[in-house]
Amino acid sequence: MSNKFERQLQQLLASDVEKEIDGLEESEEVIYPELSPVVYEQKESYLELTGNKDLEEDYKFARSNYYGLIGRTNSAAELALKIAAMSEHPRAMEVAANLMKTSAEITKDLLALQKTIQDQNQDKSKEKIPSGTYVQNNHYYGEKSLKEIEEELDGLEDQNI
Repeated sequence: MSNKFERQLQQLLASDVEKEIDGLEESEEVIYPELSPVVYEQKESYLELTGNKDLEEDYKFARSNYYGLIGRTNSAAELALKIAAMSEHPRAMEVAANLMKTSAEITKDLLALQKTIQDQNQDKSKEKIPSGTYVQNNHYYGEKSLKEIEEELDGLEDQNI
């Protein structure tokens, strides 16, 4: 005895196959389209990249791919969740959960890419600013002599400052 999901799947497959068979003559050959690489639309970035054109192109390419992969993974997860709900099969639930986990991992990779680029830009900006601190304390003694200044400094040792 088959469950509801299997019956629905068999009906769906049977109807599609019958339509395909009815539409073909015996001499016709099924032609499958050639597979071409998936190219995602380029996402605009407001991150300022300094000078390195290769880095900029690679960043834009990687960012676009991450967005495309996240979109496809999310739509696949939605479909897997529908199938899992219809079938109530543990394996279908596992596949849906794995797709959601994959989408989360790709999102983390996208954020890691952003952080890497920002860190690299900050490193370049730090090179321009000298590191360390410079403190200058000035004190005006007026017309005091060196001996008076030394006495004043000796008096400071007694105080807890």
